[in-house]
Amino acid sequence: MLYENCPLAVKALMDRSFSEDKRALMDNEMEDALLVDYGSITGYMDPVSSCRQQETKYLFESLSWKYETQKEILLHPLTQVFVIKKWRRLSPIITFWIVWQFIWLLSYTILVLSAYRSGHTSSSGVVAVIAATLMSIYVLASFLNESFEIYGLGLRYFKSVTNSFQIVQNVLAIIAVAPIFLTSEPEKWQKYTTAVGPTYI
Repeated sequence: MLYENCPLAVKALMDRSFSEDKRALMDNEMEDALLVDYGSITGYMDPVSSCRQQETKYLFESLSWKYETQKEILLHPLTQVFVIKKWRRLSPIITFWIVWQFIWLLSYTILVLSAYRSGHTSSSGVVAVIAATLMSIYVLASFLNESFEIYGLGLRYFKSVTNSFQIVQNVLAIIAVAPIFLTSEPEKWQKYTTAVGPTYI
């Protein structure tokens, strides 16, 4: 309610989120430590509810505020510190995800160029098998990940466009890989479906 109806009152809470803590290093030495309370951003734990709440749920409310109010809250030092700490945690995951998607795209492209074009040779067949193996590992890992997400989120999983994209991507990969492992010539519908892959991406 406070975030929705009176966002500037949050600034007063944010201003009080920093406090000083004197810690003794040795016998006579003291170090100033800054204590930070992120409660005004993340919300405080509800003692009644056992549900986890998203850390940025309250900041999301800022999208409905006026520009000046957004500027006041989103440029506050507490918000800046929170975003920097979040970025440090998330940047390795984001980097891994980019590399992971690059592996899929590279192996898919190599597979299409080596197995689905006319007049491919035995050497291109070996390349296709390597690319298909890489894609199979990717699809297996992806299906495991998606299964855990479905288990955790339930039906909410299917509301996300990203999750739908991931499922379609895996289905395209399975269709593209199938003729390689079955050692059969790709059917016309498989060629068309595989050609959709780069367009879809």
